[in-house]
Amino acid sequence: MNKARRIGESAFDPGFGSVVACGEHLVACDGERLRRLDPGKTHGVTLQALDVRFAQLAADGAHAVIVALSHEEVWRVPIEGGDAEVVARGQDEPRSPAVLDARAAWLDCPSPPRWKDGHPVRVRLEGREEPIHEHHGVGDLIACSGALFWSQRERRGAKSFRPDLHRWDPAMGRAEVIAVLEEGDSAEAPGLVTDGKVIAWISGQRISVLDPVTGARRSVEVGAESVCALPVGDDLLVVIGREDVWELIRLGPDGGQRKLARWYNRSRLWTRLVLRGDEVVWAAGERLLAVTLSPGAGA
Repeated sequence: MNKARRIGESAFDPGFGSVVACGEHLVACDGERLRRLDPGKTHGVTLQALDVRFAQLAADGAHAVIVALSHEEVWRVPIEGGDAEVVARGQDEPRSPAVLDARAAWLDCPSPPRWKDGHPVRVRLEGREEPIHEHHGVGDLIACSGALFWSQRERRGAKSFRPDLHRWDPAMGRAEVIAVLEEGDSAEAPGLVTDGKVIAWISGQRISVLDPVTGARRSVEVGAESVCALPVGDDLLVVIGREDVWELIRLGPDGGQRKLARWYNRSRLWTRLVLRGDEVVWAAGERLLAVTLSPGAGA
């Protein structure tokens, strides 16, 4: 088992979506700033000194970062620095950014989404004036295999819901349901993660993986509450928590487990796993931690 090492010296925002890999760089929210962390460097470079608290990030290839800001704007920030390009203004509360064919996509949300008074969540795509979809129950937005996907809670009765997986393909120009994420009328919509090829989500101690092209689906039981996961080739990288101790494990397609790192952290982890080259990075409290994967882990 490898020892997790700390990246950078600053205190980072541990919120979900606050760290992304952009080419060989990491970009993270550091209090009110957006900072770039270069390979082998201890101190980060400030990309934007404007207020980016509560921002969520997505990588636009290796050259820019899409930033969804809580103060009603979406930016594209060049990785080399310089002025940010404003992609959209006047949003209710943009979040869950993604990138589809070099175009920014995001959710435009009333906070909180309201069922009763006609304020749905809108799925927006750069270059289109009207939303591509709107519904009260829309959750996480991701881009995978040339399409946009999101979870959506569908009302099944007065107090019952079912979370489905929706796909919007630019060639079709409309949204369709391709899978039921969880059975049970009161099921919550799980968070979605992707490596760009398959989609994964967590339900308690179970992690499910779906290939949206072939429809192949599998589930694995982890044996502990999972906090975040990331598909990597045929394997899964998973963070699990037992009291104050957290572990990063690698699950093989045969169900075999290998521990990659272990650390102590009192605060509950709420983050995503990020791949940068041959290392996996995550936020733990106000620290960024990383561990090097063995050769072939990212294949």
